[in-house]
Amino acid sequence: MSSGGVIRGLTRGVKRAHNARMSTQEQTPSPKSDNTDGKTCGTNVSYPVWHGEFAVRSADLGADGRVGPGLVISFLQEGAAKHADQLGMGLLSLLENGRTWMLARMRLEFAGWPGLNDVLKVVTWPTGARGQTVALRDYEGYDGAGKRLVTATSEWILVDVERQRIARLTPEIMALAPSGTPRVALPPAWPAAPAWSPEWQVALPVRRADLDVNRHVNNVHYVEWLFEPLPNEWYQRRLQRVEIHYKTGAVEGDTVICAAAPAGSSMLHHRLTRESDGVVLAEATTGWAED
Repeated sequence: MSSGGVIRGLTRGVKRAHNARMSTQEQTPSPKSDNTDGKTCGTNVSYPVWHGEFAVRSADLGADGRVGPGLVISFLQEGAAKHADQLGMGLLSLLENGRTWMLARMRLEFAGWPGLNDVLKVVTWPTGARGQTVALRDYEGYDGAGKRLVTATSEWILVDVERQRIARLTPEIMALAPSGTPRVALPPAWPAAPAWSPEWQVALPVRRADLDVNRHVNNVHYVEWLFEPLPNEWYQRRLQRVEIHYKTGAVEGDTVICAAAPAGSSMLHHRLTRESDGVVLAEATTGWAED
């Protein structure tokens, strides 16, 4: 992830962060319950874990009457944000010290999807670090009956707002996942995609409504934009896996080229680039099954 491109404009966002954050919480379904201490996966290790529920509203349904991956990811990330707040490492606390979180990668596996008036029960916890700069966090999502619908893992970087550089994780962050903290079970990550040429693509202008409090396109929109160029036949299939690597950020006034191409009968490669200079904003691979 290019920190300089992603971070530009953060200093202005610090002053607006508190009010913008409260507005986001008011517009997002609040969890019905939460818990910041617990155990999962049958381990005897004590580690911080968050539980909460998010309801699916009619406004969340797409043209096909179903929810999309963007909504599920937004629920997972909202749970993570609330947990970080409770641990004293949320957006507002970090901004007071000139730091912020940026999402670098996310991998998800879907076993099902919540429907209208369903809830997604989110469980999330810190799972360690890769080196001194990448914090790891895992997620599980269940329906109201306890069936697992989604399993995910993510990588986050800590950014120095003033210097526009990646910062080292603090000892407090590193200590959140003691030895023995469990990880979710996911298939091995796909290898890096070989060079490929787009088969479908579409240009999308960045709107003010697409921006987050950091004045960059919210990472959930990147996931939604992956699917914009796909022909209708792919929407008849069932999305099973998403792996996305965020590289740099788009801002208001940019135009994003969303491109995709098949990689076999059940896999697609995706690339989001900035039209003005061809810089790659994100790359992803998705896996599909016949519905």
